[in-house]
Parts: sequence; structure tokens; C-alpha cells
Amino acid sequence: MLQRQIFKFILAAWVISAFGFPFPGNAEEPSGITLRPLTIHPLLKIKYGFDSNVFRRGSQALPGYAEPLTRVSSTFIDLIPELGLESKLWNWSLISNLRVHLTYFQDQEANRQSTTSYPDFLGNHLIKWKSPGQGFNFDLEEKWRLTSDPIIQDIPYPLGGERVKRFYNQLAGGLDYTSRSGFFIGKLRYGWERNQYNNSLLKQMNYGVQNLTLRGENRFLPKTAVSLSVRYRNANWDSPDFGRERNYDSLNLSGWFNGQMTEKLGAIVSLGFEGIRFREGNYSGEPVGTFELIYKPLVTSNINLRYQRSVNPSITSRNYITNIFEFLTEFRDLRPRGLELNLGLEFDLDQYAGLEARDVKIYHGRVGVFYQLGGALDWLKLGTEYAGEFSRCNGLAYQPYYEYNDHQISFLVNASY
Repeated sequence: MLQRQIFKFILAAWVISAFGFPFPGNAEEPSGITLRPLTIHPLLKIKYGFDSNVFRRGSQALPGYAEPLTRVSSTFIDLIPELGLESKLWNWSLISNLRVHLTYFQDQEANRQSTTSYPDFLGNHLIKWKSPGQGFNFDLEEKWRLTSDPIIQDIPYPLGGERVKRFYNQLAGGLDYTSRSGFFIGKLRYGWERNQYNNSLLKQMNYGVQNLTLRGENRFLPKTAVSLSVRYRNANWDSPDFGRERNYDSLNLSGWFNGQMTEKLGAIVSLGFEGIRFREGNYSGEPVGTFELIYKPLVTSNINLRYQRSVNPSITSRNYITNIFEFLTEFRDLRPRGLELNLGLEFDLDQYAGLEARDVKIYHGRVGVFYQLGGALDWLKLGTEYAGEFSRCNGLAYQPYYEYNDHQISFLVNASY
């Protein structure tokens, strides 16, 4: 027991000292470390695995190329230190994490045959405040990602010998109001995102997006609600030439139903319309919606079946329609107790129109098995996971570029308190 407590103290102190500010815990984690009036939830994840096709490349040659693009396989490791802070006295919580993803493979620069790592950094920080009882709630979340890709000589467009570095940043915040009766909830949210390349030939793809959403929800039963939402969004590319045909404003109007039909079965249904007006004058509008069934055979388990249709802007085709079919299952605390099984299947159909009309079909599959140890090792969780991704394309000259198979298998260790 003493060794266990020492380990937990060292883990928490290492995370705080290493990064200088708190990192998130998991909402499902148990008691945590209590330092009144704060509760601290430290967590460290280590994931090691193998990726069979890092750059998602196909086995067929592109038009004008005698040979297919080189397929690169790699081992990878994820280091994810997390820490969460919460205070029930002040009704606020801070949840934050950092992920370092390292990819190892044979470096192709100057035909060197050395094993090189390429880092991928991701961060996520969330702060929440809740007023006592009914009233106002506030949350603010930031996400960012910094990637550094190697120089690959056989890609279908030249990059001038420059390494491709990309920084993505997203900030979203909202204010919610709940009436005293609890039957009406109003939500106002603002979001901002920025995508930026440092490569001279890719700078024209730098862009920024802003969106503003207003949503009103009426709960006429304890677990049933209807709502109406309005979302405005605009996007601007930095390059005047590149953005001339791509800058746009959009408006989405949707109605929602969220209900508990039986003790174990619930549903989420939305139906709406989104119109996109491009700054150079063209207009496009499409119906959008979501249908989801949630079944809970056990308190700690759930089965989700979801379909979603949305319209999005595209760099090459003005806009495209995305159809997502998803099946997810999660079973926890199976026998032996502590065993967890996850299964996910997803099919994406992206229908592009305009300059490069095509249909891209992407199949995703994932299965994971995890085990939470008990007794003196109840802070430790072990697991393994397989993920597969398969893409097919119709109606485009560069069709082989969008057709690929990828397999990942990984092993996970979680140390938490």
C-alpha cells in the first residue's frame, strides 16, 4: 500500500512539474487526490503500436507515374500525460491533456537508411463553471495540433524540398441558461479555428473559420426534449487567388428531438437545411440531419447506431456531402470483473461535385479489449486494439490516390488515480 501511494504521488508531481500547468483527468476516474478544496486526477497513458500505411497510399500507380507511390510502414508510440482539477466548492473544473505521438520509419531524405522519429503534438484544454442550482453555465475549450511530416520525394506534387509543418488551433466557448423549472435551456456558442502551413507551396491553403450557434431546448418530460438551432459559419482563405472561389458564408437551421422511449432505448433525431453562399456568387443548399438509436442493455454498457448527413466546403470541389453510418458498442465490467470490450464500425460516403466530381467511400473498423486490474493494482489498466481503414473512389483521374488500405495494432497501458 505504501509503494502504491508513493507511486501516485510521484506520478502527480511529475506531470505538474514537467508541464507547469494542470492536465486533465478522466471523468470516469475514481476519487483522485484531495487537497481541499481541490481534487486532482492524474493519468498517464502509454500506447505502442504498428501502422502498415502511414501516408494512406494505394497499390496502383497514378496517371503519369510508372510505379505506385512508396508505401511506408512504421511503429509508433503515444505518450499522454493528463491531469484534472475540480472544485465542488467553487463549482468549476479544469480538464487538460497533452499527447505526443512519435512515428518511426526509414528516412527517405537523401536516400538515407536511418530510423527517424517524426513528432505529432496535440493538446486539449477545457474549463467549466456551473452556477449553484439552475441558472448559467459556462465552458471554454481549446484544441491544438502541431505536425511535422518528412520530405517524401515521390509525392504527386513538388514541395521544393521543404519539410511540411502544420499548425491547427481551435477555440470554442459557450454560455448555457437553464430556467428554474428546468424545462427550458438556452445555449449560445462561438467557435473559431485556424489551419496554417509553413511550406511555401502550401501556404495558399491556410484558412480561418468562425461559427456562431444559438439553440433553444424545451424539456416536456424528464428525459425528452425538442429544440431548434441556428448556426452561422464563414470561412476565409489567406490567398486571394485561392480564396476567390472558396470563401463562403453558410446558415444551418435544424430541429432536434431527443427522447427516452423505453427504460433501455433512446433516440436522437434532427432534420434541417444548410445553405452555402460562395463570395463569388454561387449558392448551394442541401438537407442535413441525424438519426441515432442508443440501447443500454446494462448500466455500464451501450450500443449506438447512427446516421448523419452533412454538407461541408471542399478545397477542390466547392462543397461536398458527407454521409456517415456508424455502429458502436461498449461493454464494461464484464466477467471477469474489470474486462471491457469496444467495437466500432463506420462507413463514410463523401460525394464531391464541381471541379473534381467523385465519390469517396471510407470503411473504418475498430475492436479493443481492455482490463482494469484489481486489488493493489487497481490504478493500472492494460489493453490492445486493432483499427482498419479502407478507402475506395469513383469518378476521378487521380482515383488511385484515394484508394488505400491501412491497418493499425496497438497495446495500451493506463496508470490513473
